[in-house]
Amino acid sequence: MADTTMGPGAEGAAGRPAPEAGDTTTTPDAPQDRDTGAGAAEAGEELSAEDLRAALAAARREAARYRVEARELRPLAEAARAAEEAGKSEAERAAERIAALEAENHALALSAARDKVAAESGITAEVLRGDCPEELAEHATAVKSLVEQAVAEALAAAVPYAPVVPGENAGGSPPAESDWLRATLRGR
Repeated sequence: MADTTMGPGAEGAAGRPAPEAGDTTTTPDAPQDRDTGAGAAEAGEELSAEDLRAALAAARREAARYRVEARELRPLAEAARAAEEAGKSEAERAAERIAALEAENHALALSAARDKVAAESGITAEVLRGDCPEELAEHATAVKSLVEQAVAEALAAAVPYAPVVPGENAGGSPPAESDWLRATLRGR
C-alpha cells in the first residue's frame, strides 16, 4: 500500500498532497464510491476480487481524506492549546504546580514506607502492594506467611526418608543389651 504523505513542497492543487506514481488512491475531493460490495458480504455471498479491490480503494480514499484533515487541523489544535495556556491565570498555573508536587511527594513517601516495611519484614519492596503504610504492612505479613507455608511444605516434601534396617543404631543411641551377635563376638 503506497503512502500518500509527502514532504513539504510536494503538494498538489489546493495545498493537498499530490498522489505518488502507482498510487491507486484519489484525492479526497473525488466523489466517494460507497458501493463496495458490503451488501453481498452481509447476505452471505462471497465477494469477488473486483468487489474487494473496490472496497480497498474506498478505504484508501477515506484514509487519505482523514490524513489530510488531520494535517490541516494540527496547527489549529496547537494554536488552541497555546491560547488556553496563555489564558490561564498565575493562580491556576500555581495550583497545577502544587498538585503535581503533592503527587510527587505522595509517591516519594509511599516509596519510603515501602522500603521501611520491606526492611522490617524481609520481603523485597518490589513485591509489596498498597497505598498507605498500613496496607503495605498487611500485605507484607500476608506474603511472608504464604512464603513460610510454601517453604515448610517444600521442605516436608523434599526430606527423604531413610530406610529402617533392623539391627542398625539409628540416631547414635548405644546398642541394646539384647544384641546377641555383638555380645557373642565380644566374648561375653
